[in-house]
Amino acid sequence: MAALFLLAPLLSGCFGISLNSLPGAKADRSIQTGSIRADANQAATETVSDEMTVRNAVTSADLAALEGRSIPWANSYTGSAGVITMISENREDGRLCRQFQTTRHSYQGVSLLAGDACLLDNGQWVVLELGEKD
Repeated sequence: MAALFLLAPLLSGCFGISLNSLPGAKADRSIQTGSIRADANQAATETVSDEMTVRNAVTSADLAALEGRSIPWANSYTGSAGVITMISENREDGRLCRQFQTTRHSYQGVSLLAGDACLLDNGQWVVLELGEKD
């Protein structure tokens, strides 16, 4: 009983005082934490980063070994991921190109995309088109 009597004043301080009751206490508005709202530049950077990740998966795939299987991809930078469900290869204007379909699961939602990646004369692959599938 004596211990409870001694602890009562200490516990009342935890429950009886709020920041609003302290003189001169107010919220510090100069501190800002991260936000999930992205600006246009960040969204464009994330799109390019996802595009590069998909391009790397599409262009490095061994089509003969795939035998129609899907290829999962993930981008740790953006948190996006998806599955490439179709890749076909042909020649366009003398260039080797691959057409593909992929899903994209991101913080903006789920999309079904279709694209074209072609091999340039300098040996680099470039995505010529990537957009929402009709």
